Amino acid sequence: MATLVESIFPPRTLRLIQNLLAELGLSRSKEARDYSAWMASAELNKRASISQDQLKTKPLISIVVPCYNTPAKYLQPMVYSVINQLYKHWELVLANGSTEAKAQERIQACQDIDTRVRVIQLKCNLGISGNTNEAIKAARGEFIAFLDHDDTLTDDALFEVVKAINEHPQAGLIYSDEDKIDDQGRFQDPHLKPDFSPDLLTYVNYITHFLVIRRDLIKKVGMLDSTRDGAQDYDLILKIADLRPEIVHIRKILYHWRITRGSTAQDFAVKPKVRQAGVEALKDHLRRNELKGQVSALMDRPGFYRVSYDSPANQEVSLIVGRFGSGESAQKCAESLLAKTDIEGLELEIISPFKLEISAGARFKTVNSEPFLDRAVETARGDVLIFINEIVQPEDENWLRELVGIANLPRVGAAAPLLKTEEGTITDCGLVETEGQLSTLFVGEKVDSYTCFGYPEWSRNVDALSGRVFALKRGNLKFFEPEIHRGGFGFNTQFFYDLSRRHELYNVVWTSARLNQLTDTPLRSGRTFFNPQLRFYRPKLVLRNEYPEERDD
Repeated sequence: MATLVESIFPPRTLRLIQNLLAELGLSRSKEARDYSAWMASAELNKRASISQDQLKTKPLISIVVPCYNTPAKYLQPMVYSVINQLYKHWELVLANGSTEAKAQERIQACQDIDTRVRVIQLKCNLGISGNTNEAIKAARGEFIAFLDHDDTLTDDALFEVVKAINEHPQAGLIYSDEDKIDDQGRFQDPHLKPDFSPDLLTYVNYITHFLVIRRDLIKKVGMLDSTRDGAQDYDLILKIADLRPEIVHIRKILYHWRITRGSTAQDFAVKPKVRQAGVEALKDHLRRNELKGQVSALMDRPGFYRVSYDSPANQEVSLIVGRFGSGESAQKCAESLLAKTDIEGLELEIISPFKLEISAGARFKTVNSEPFLDRAVETARGDVLIFINEIVQPEDENWLRELVGIANLPRVGAAAPLLKTEEGTITDCGLVETEGQLSTLFVGEKVDSYTCFGYPEWSRNVDALSGRVFALKRGNLKFFEPEIHRGGFGFNTQFFYDLSRRHELYNVVWTSARLNQLTDTPLRSGRTFFNPQLRFYRPKLVLRNEYPEERDD
């Protein structure tokens, strides 16, 4: 039955149907039931395993909540999720902008529950940014934590935040992983995030919750902007990130995002202002960083955006096509590339060890001396060099411009396209470090599939690239000189890893550039893990509980 349904509906439509059924309590997969049970069990086992004695610094954390006609069934769980925190040095500031008398009274009564709860009664509803700003103004803590009026925190949320502050005294922004919770109290859809990924952040606000920021940084950027309501948190995160503070990711689920009708967690599309507010936030981000490019919202992907960076006019680009065993294979690669590549505004040359027949619009050079890679780089005229060691065909004619644009950015060490089969199965999406080794990411997944690490189609920073197809600006060639002089054509992934670890440059898989891989390559499992607590393997769900159960013996 499931196979029949999956064959009828596209993945995104199917997921919307599944969310609706889950909300109505009509359908839940075994994987979802297992996850919810695991999270509930993990919540029960934390208290015995945590000691605040390990915390040398114990700052006051101010949790700010903009309240607006919050129903009692959501208000009480939210408030008590704070009161039940294992870390005790906090204050909860509720900005009450409610228009309904009963809601005003209900929220006002919260300050009678605990002396650390304060209610700021607003004269009128100022909108989500205005209400939040009033709570921030009243806050006394060094750090501001953001909580929505219908969401909840895990019991160890503040403890883990303060632990991170102790380990990273200069931290300016801290965020965690999250999941969703429905009206029946069931946990689902865990989102396990990467460490700070600036290029993923320009594609989607992947940080969202749980978000904690130093108070002085919030004031420095001018608080939340009411003109960005709908994407005010995205706008704030981009502004803070542009200050270049230390950004710390806690690899644990600390936040439960409520699924309700009209909630962004349930359906981002019900808040149409989000789309344009997000676009304007990204445009401001480009201006602050003196970057030129076009920003657009993905119309069929509410909450997702696309940034296409401009390249200098008539920029020279060199495509270095490697050995494929024969000139026939190299010719096939060149033809498949040029057949679907828009080179307007770029000066393109193709370099190969074989003599190729190239159509008008591109120059061609043959390099048949050894070592080929060394000689090819030496003769290349391009400001950006693109190394191709697979027979690939572009999915979109703008792939080259997209890849060159991102490779030009000062922060980027190297950029790669997403490689996939013609049927949409990922063959290369970069590598991430997990448990001390580099592992492939998303290999074998469908491009439009949903995983607990988000969608594979999101552009993102990775720890290393495979070297099969990638772009490099000329100034970064110096980092690859030992590999280039060595001979051959392949690139060791360690050189890409060193870009991010030793030279503080980012490796990017830029999914706006997608290439179909026409050669057969065995697919290895690519579902890798950013979070040590939660692991998904096919076909079985495997969960690791960091907080072991108490034992009577």
